[in-house]
Amino acid sequence: MADSDTASRAHERLGPLAYLAGLFLLALVVPFLGRVVLATGFHERVALEPEYLRAFVGGLRIDTKVACYALVPVVLLLMLLPDVVLRPLRAPLAGYFAFLTTLLVAMEAITPDFVEQYDVRPERLFIESLGFSSEIAGTLWREYGAHLLLASGLVLASLLASLSLGRRLAASVPAWPWWKRALAMLACAPLVFLGARGTLRHRPLNAAM
Repeated sequence: MADSDTASRAHERLGPLAYLAGLFLLALVVPFLGRVVLATGFHERVALEPEYLRAFVGGLRIDTKVACYALVPVVLLLMLLPDVVLRPLRAPLAGYFAFLTTLLVAMEAITPDFVEQYDVRPERLFIESLGFSSEIAGTLWREYGAHLLLASGLVLASLLASLSLGRRLAASVPAWPWWKRALAMLACAPLVFLGARGTLRHRPLNAAM
């Protein structure tokens, strides 16, 4: 009980930063763990590249870019809207948190099988295959049935856990007065903008390269 009260007070002190930090960290941790799984599962192929660890560094930059894009609408909402508007938005904020987290987990869960089949991470071909026929669905089930069940269980667990966490973090969103949120906006906006660019150079980071 004491630990719960302490965590609750900590969330209130952090206010909307608790929600933003939680979403940002999950957007980095989930893809990082996905790369660890890939590097482990395809170790023989990965080991052929002497500088394969650079993939983790480059991946972190891209993940930061994606995470900051996801934070842009939330930062604007949390830092600019008054308390009376933010309180009814706690449920949608929790849903947004759960949706993004579950989407990341789902993409990482299907990536190993997709890489094994097509030698690339899920891209346009995967999007097009979402409307596959029953014949293709049967083939996928026969070849990857166990993996699909495991991935589905992982996605469901992620949805429930992230929705619960999102609710707790969103509960502290209206805790700050307007002046404190305004000061946080001055600090957060440049950081999110820089993270979305991915570089200090003239041209922003190109995630496709």
